[in-house]
Amino acid sequence: MKPLLSFDIETIPDAYGIRQLYGLPENLSDKIKIATLGEPTVGEDIVIAKFFDIIEQETPQLISWNGGGFDLPVLHYRGLIHGVTAAKYWAMEIGRAS
Repeated sequence: MKPLLSFDIETIPDAYGIRQLYGLPENLSDKIKIATLGEPTVGEDIVIAKFFDIIEQETPQLISWNGGGFDLPVLHYRGLIHGVTAAKYWAMEIGRAS
């Protein structure tokens, strides 16, 4: 039986990216109050890498809520920023029911 991976992400504003996009001062504070059920000391790069590692190891069927329209594009973008590789993920047929 093919494993299932059900996921949903929550995001916070990319303060650095916003400063770059609008030419705002680098010293502008990016303090944001964040609440999470995860580990607050674990970096975004590690979380995204773990997501794609699960896909690499298990090749699960992905289940999400608006994943194709929001969650996966965010994971793609943030994964690129952090240099995360995901060869098996990119080889999968995303968005096709089997």
